[in-house]
Order: sequence, then structure tokens, then C-alpha cells
Amino acid sequence: MFSLLYIVHLEAVKAGMKGIPRRPSPLKGRVLGWGFTIAGTFILIQLCLWLSAWLPWMFGEAATGLTALLILATYIGCVWYSARWFDQVDPAAEIDPSTMTELPPTMPTVLSGLFYILPYSSWSGASWYWSNHRDWPRSTPAAFLASC
Repeated sequence: MFSLLYIVHLEAVKAGMKGIPRRPSPLKGRVLGWGFTIAGTFILIQLCLWLSAWLPWMFGEAATGLTALLILATYIGCVWYSARWFDQVDPAAEIDPSTMTELPPTMPTVLSGLFYILPYSSWSGASWYWSNHRDWPRSTPAAFLASC
């Protein structure tokens, strides 16, 4: 995914395209935003690791179905949470970069599309798990699902 973004960036630079200016924001706000984003990501990863170890130990073979239900509940929760921010971002609005004076607010834009990340992260988790666990048929599927 990141290689695609990099290639698009290189093509934009070659074409002489200029970015839309950002809204001015204080350094303190940007540092806090990045700090909370990174900390939240680490907490989420650690939670997934704990679940991948705890669920099979606690529920045995039933952990696979329970993990699938947890992923489904998480997706539904992300859709519900994103719907709260949907009114602040108009998806039907025409975006004309020549008339935009600054980028739209980041938080409503990201949170209105939050549910898109779960299928991507699940597929990335599956690719990582299958490439690192050669004994896939013998390993616990719940460990894979919880690691997503």
C-alpha cells in the first residue's frame, strides 16, 4: 500500500503538482495528536496480542467463532462510530482542488471513514500470519483472527 502512495507521490512531483495548504495548527496540538495516535496504535496492537493468547487458552476451539464475532462487532461499532461523523463530511460534495483554499479538517475526515481500516488490517494480518506460520492447518485459527 505504501509503495502505491510513494509512486503516486513521485508521479505528482514529476508532473509539477502542488499540494493544497494545510490549516494552521499550533505545534502543541500537532505533537499531542501524533502522540495520541501512536500511543493508541500501540495499545490496540497489544490488546490484539493479548486476545490472541487469551482466547484460545480460555475457550479452546470455540475461540475461532468467538473471535469472528468480535471482529464483526468491532466492524459494526466502527460503522456506527463513523456514522456520527458522517454529517460533518459531505461525500457527495464536488472536490475541486482549484477552488480549495485549505485542506478539510482531518479528524472528521478520518473518523467518517474509520470502518475502512478493519478489512484492510484483517487482510494484512492474514497475509502476515500465513507467511510466518507454515503449520497453518495445525495452528489455532483463533490466534490468527485475534491477531488481526
